[in-house]
Amino acid sequence: MKKPKVYLITVIMFITFITVISHISYAQENNKVGISLLQPTAEDIKGASELTNSTNGDWGYATLVIQENDRDVRKWQDVFEQLRERHLIPLIRLATSPEGEVWRRPEEKDAAEWVSFFNKLNWVVKKRYIILFN
Repeated sequence: MKKPKVYLITVIMFITFITVISHISYAQENNKVGISLLQPTAEDIKGASELTNSTNGDWGYATLVIQENDRDVRKWQDVFEQLRERHLIPLIRLATSPEGEVWRRPEEKDAAEWVSFFNKLNWVVKKRYIILFN
């Protein structure tokens, strides 16, 4: 009767070991390096990827500023596709529009327009990183 008990303990230990090892090998943190791109072109995105994902890094970050008058879904979806291909995670910084020497103060009613715009995009990763004005 002792052998089945030893066998069961050995099997449980083996399964636990394999589970821990597989978790460690597949658990990967995002790269902590990022860069800001004002008006991203394909060349800018390529360069940003080479810079942020160098030295064995992967999935670096790119901060992009989107002004309220630049909510062109086609344009930004194309940018997102390029970021996906180059393994860059977008950090989107919202901007209103300049009024003289300052930026227009955002209003509550602006939120619905931003939400509508962002929901039309196929995001690069599941999490959406949005920086609210500054």
